[in-house]
Amino acid sequence: MADGVAPGASTLAQLSAGSILGSKMELLFTDVGRRDFSFTFNFIPKSEQEARVVYDIVQTFKEHMLPEYMTSMDLSSLGLGQVELGQGRILKIPDTFDIFYFFHDNENPFLNRISTCYLTSLDIDYGGEKYVTYEPIELEGQVGPPPQRTNITLAFTEIETITRERAAQGF
Repeated sequence: MADGVAPGASTLAQLSAGSILGSKMELLFTDVGRRDFSFTFNFIPKSEQEARVVYDIVQTFKEHMLPEYMTSMDLSSLGLGQVELGQGRILKIPDTFDIFYFFHDNENPFLNRISTCYLTSLDIDYGGEKYVTYEPIELEGQVGPPPQRTNITLAFTEIETITRERAAQGF
């Protein structure tokens, strides 16, 4: 209240007394956010075949992280059968990912298990610090030079909130 009359008065009073007024702020628990995981991979293909594999890997992640428009919907459970949607704006939920850390043939118990995730971000860096390509090759009916280096960063977000019970299971 003193600060309303004379700005800084309460600070001056606290300094003079050698003590401060505590905020007595309470913390209200609302929830635990979903966990995020990111992985970075650096690809340096050494042949035309490896360059095609890198392209396929990037394309696969890109396609499976995104939704797609639905042209029809099965509403048989409601007695309506297959309903055509035409040029509607209904999107099908993207694919999910199950990620495991393995050591040889077994899941590694020393690393957190990851629950089912969505791929929420795919960052692609072609060429690193200096963009360099190989000789042009044909890909899907077009000719172009593949990059000598492709770095991708994948960011995943778990669908479920991990609870104490799930943590006891290794998540």
